[in-house]
Amino acid sequence: MTALAVAGGGMMVLTAFLSALAQVWLKESALTAHSSRRAEFLNPRVLAAYALLSLTLALNAWALRWLDFKWLAALGSLSYVFILPLARRRFGETLTPAQTLGAGLVLLGLGLFPL
Repeated sequence: MTALAVAGGGMMVLTAFLSALAQVWLKESALTAHSSRRAEFLNPRVLAAYALLSLTLALNAWALRWLDFKWLAALGSLSYVFILPLARRRFGETLTPAQTLGAGLVLLGLGLFPL
């Protein structure tokens, strides 16, 4: 694996984290009361989240210049793992056994994927 492929893989891990962060911002906005229907969709959290998701799309496209396409799905699944501690910290959510098992299976799959 070349250094550029490793950098692309690192970029995709970063975009998985940024995607999870954007999801948290969208949930925060959904849980907040808004003054109007327009304010519900055009508020700083929603706009920032969609801007961040657009950035992740561009960064993934850049990373795929050096990685095989199959890595997009594999590394993108890390967002499911990243969302758990973010939701716990921001919303006080507790991890269920099913969520813990799911995160473990994602990590196990990522460990087995290159084989």
